[in-house]
Amino acid sequence: SASTKVTSGSEFIKQICDRSSSEESSSELLYAGASMKHQRDQQDIDERDREQQEREQEEERKKEEEQEREQQIIDEEQRREQERMEEEHRREQERREEELRREQERREEELRREQERREEEQRREQERR
Repeated sequence: SASTKVTSGSEFIKQICDRSSSEESSSELLYAGASMKHQRDQQDIDERDREQQEREQEEERKKEEEQEREQQIIDEEQRREQERMEEEHRREQERREEELRREQERREEELRREQERREEEQRREQERR
């Protein structure tokens, strides 16, 4: 009868073929064949869907890895730029400090000369008196 369960497709077809070739068994055979084809088609669809999902997951994983690498490159460039700016700042600071030090020495030298000039003037003034 049409309600017979399909446990194993080929076993079921064999059972039907073993029966008399009445019109009923012939329609059961057609039903079983169609049922098995539907089952195979569904398995093929499921397999294609599964493969498609795997491909999409692999593509997503590769995209994430690429984004990670790009981010690492960006981070590294920013780190280098930060170091470069800090080094530039440090050099500028040293240059300013050196400039200030020389300016201070120059002033001290000017003051020393001015002091010597005054002392010399006073000494001459003293000698004139």
